[in-house]
Amino acid sequence: MHNSESRTHYDAVGAALLWTLEQGLGSAWAPEMKVAWSCAYALLADVMRGAADEPAFAPAHSTQNREPGKGRGERELWELRSE
Repeated sequence: MHNSESRTHYDAVGAALLWTLEQGLGSAWAPEMKVAWSCAYALLADVMRGAADEPAFAPAHSTQNREPGKGRGERELWELRSE
């Protein structure tokens, strides 16, 4: 579960995105663009927040399930190819 501090990071990133677009586009930046980008980022941030609240999934062959410092042996690679 996300704590409130990490959730505020999404707000900061959204504000930075809008500021960057405004600075980069200059006079081409329009209020309608701000609304559109705000909506798009809000949707993206909501999806990311929701995904972050889900339990992590790592396939059996993922590096997340390996002991630190342990690489794949030939047998393990062969078994993966056979699946």
